[in-house]
Amino acid sequence: MAYTFFPTSANEIATTLAKKDSEVVMEITKLFAHLKANAKIIKVINTPINIDPASIKQINISRKLKDITPPLNLATLKTKLKLKKINIKFGDGSAGGRGVNNKGGKFEKDLGPAFKKMFAGGKVTDADLVFAYNELRKVTSFKDFETLDIDSTAGAANTKRPIQYVGNKIQLYSTSSTFDVGKMLTDTTISGKVGSKTKELYLSLKTTSTVTFFNAGITQALTTEEIKKGNIKNKNGLALLKMLNVDPAVFCDVYNQPKRFKGYSEEIKITEAKKSKLWDFLQSGIGHGYVVIHQIKKGNVKVYTMTQQAMKEGSEPLSWIVYYGGKTGTGKRVDIVIETKHYTLGLNLRDTQGKDGYPTRIMCNFSYLK
Repeated sequence: MAYTFFPTSANEIATTLAKKDSEVVMEITKLFAHLKANAKIIKVINTPINIDPASIKQINISRKLKDITPPLNLATLKTKLKLKKINIKFGDGSAGGRGVNNKGGKFEKDLGPAFKKMFAGGKVTDADLVFAYNELRKVTSFKDFETLDIDSTAGAANTKRPIQYVGNKIQLYSTSSTFDVGKMLTDTTISGKVGSKTKELYLSLKTTSTVTFFNAGITQALTTEEIKKGNIKNKNGLALLKMLNVDPAVFCDVYNQPKRFKGYSEEIKITEAKKSKLWDFLQSGIGHGYVVIHQIKKGNVKVYTMTQQAMKEGSEPLSWIVYYGGKTGTGKRVDIVIETKHYTLGLNLRDTQGKDGYPTRIMCNFSYLK
C-alpha cells in the first residue's frame, strides 16, 4: 500500500478525498481533528495520520505517538470516536524516505544501468554511483571482469532467515556453518568472466544513516498470551531473553503496564559467558560473503566487503546497554544498544505491525562509529 497522503488540515482532507466515500472521509476528519486538538501530540508531530488515497479505510497513525505519555491506545481511541468505517494502526507510510518514497529504491534502480554503462566505457553524471563503481573495483575482483551481467531483481528472491533455536545456540538461519549469506541476502548480483571462470559478487545496497542488518519474527518464542500473563514459560523465549540479558518479568511489565512502568536502563557487565552466545547470534545475523554499498547521504558512500573477519569484528559486543521502555523509558519496547569495533548496533523488540503493542519482531539496526 502507498501511504503517501500526509494531511495537515481538515480542508486538505476534504479536498484530496473529495470523490471518496463521504462517511469514511467524515471519520478520517474526526480522527484527524481529535489528534490535532491534543497539545501533546502537536508538540510531537504536525501530521499525525497518513493515508493511502487508493484505500482510505486503512489509516496509519504516526509511530511517534506510540511513545507519548500517556501512550496512545488505538482500541480506546476507536471506541471513543465511534470509528466504524475505518481501521487504524501505527505506521509511518512513505515518510522520511520510506515506502514508495524510499530513496533506496531509486539508488538500487539506478545502480545496475549505471554500472553497465560505465563498464561499456560510457559516462555517468551521478557522482555517488561513479564512486561506488570505482570503489567496487578497488575492494573486489570486479576490476578483472571481462564481461558483465547484472541481476537487479535478485533481492526479490531473498531467502528468509528466521531465528533457529538449536541445542544451546540461537542463530538466524543460514545454509553455511560459517554464516556465508551473500547469496541469501543479495539485493543485486553482478557476474562476469575472469579468464575461463565466472565470478559472482553479491551486493547489499543500503541508504540513509541508520539501516538494518536483520529483522526476524519472535512471536513463536515470546507469545502475547504469556507476556500478558507476566510469565514467560516458552523455553525458546526465555533463552532469547537470557541471551540479550533482559529480565523476563520486567520485559512483560514494559508491554503490560505502560502507564505505570517507569523505564530505566541497565549497563551489562560483559563476561565471556554472556558475550559468547550473543556474539554468535549477531554473527549469524550480519553474516559475510557480500559487499556493502551504502549511500549514507548524498555525497557520502561507503563500499566495503563483509569478510568473515569483518563480520566477527562488527558483531563482537564491547559495550552493552538494555533500555526498558526504549530510550525514552515510556515506549512499549525494549532496546539493546551494543557497540562493536565498527558499529553501534541497536536491537529492539517491539510491535512492528502497529497492532496491540506486543512485540512481534527483533530488529538489528546499525550505524557506523564516528
